[in-house]
Amino acid sequence: MKLITTFAISLFFVSYALAADETSINPLSTSEKFTILDTDQDGFINMQEAKKLKGLPEKFIAADTDKDGKLVLSEFTITGQE
Repeated sequence: MKLITTFAISLFFVSYALAADETSINPLSTSEKFTILDTDQDGFINMQEAKKLKGLPEKFIAADTDKDGKLVLSEFTITGQE
């Protein structure tokens, strides 16, 4: 009986550790990345802000579909940064 109880407790802690580990490796959502990059909180990512994310400046011009020099969330989504 003691062995079964010890096993059950061990299984609980292993399951808990795995669940905690799984949530810590989930990447940020696209909207969370956008919010973090939008440091001046104007609702857009400009080229200066885009330079903070590796690979984004190279995709910026193509993603800026309305050619206004800034990305809105829908334009940021098409950069593949999600």
